[in-house]
Amino acid sequence: MKEIVFCSKIMKKVFKTSKLNIEKIGNIVPQLHIHIIARFKSDSSWPLSVWVTKEKFYKKELLSKTILRLKKYFK
Repeated sequence: MKEIVFCSKIMKKVFKTSKLNIEKIGNIVPQLHIHIIARFKSDSSWPLSVWVTKEKFYKKELLSKTILRLKKYFK
């Protein structure tokens, strides 16, 4: 639980959101794993779950920048 709270605080800070979805899923991967998802009212699936829309591909440059921002907190 401490890890979920820790990651949630980072997600709020990095993505500047007040809404988070925390979901546990284990249908395909045979172990428990947790998804912490920053949400915005401008989401393509708002207010529904992010799992109900088609996948969205991000540009490589945006992904690289986002990963670098997150890595600062996970040393």
